[in-house]
Amino acid sequence: MLDRLTTRARQKKWSPTLTDTCVLCNNDSETIEHLFFKCYHARRVWQVLSNLAGIPFMDSWQRLLMWMGKWIQRKSLYWTFIKLIWSAAIYHVRMKRNNRIHQQVFRTEEAICEQVQFDVKHRILGFAKLNRHLYLSP
Repeated sequence: MLDRLTTRARQKKWSPTLTDTCVLCNNDSETIEHLFFKCYHARRVWQVLSNLAGIPFMDSWQRLLMWMGKWIQRKSLYWTFIKLIWSAAIYHVRMKRNNRIHQQVFRTEEAICEQVQFDVKHRILGFAKLNRHLYLSP
């Protein structure tokens, strides 16, 4: 992991007068590890999605990357599904954070999980339509 995401902890390095407290939970320093795994809000999203997908709950970037590293090259529909869940969850947790900072919009963890499920479902349906089109083309 390159640690390039602009978190409050990184911003504080550039400007010491800024606060580095997580905007979602207001408890700890907002690092990548905290934002996506230690913060209560993100943990709740990961727990729900892990249960839905039937995959083990990962509580750190390191554990997730090690686990995904074993399977990331697999091309089956199941692993495509897992990768879609993973990327959509990261995207929506980050969007929750950004919306809270920039627009004062507050979304629940349940709303994020529903959005992830919606995105994954429609992405997979898009694959099915694409494949059907490819098979029907001369």
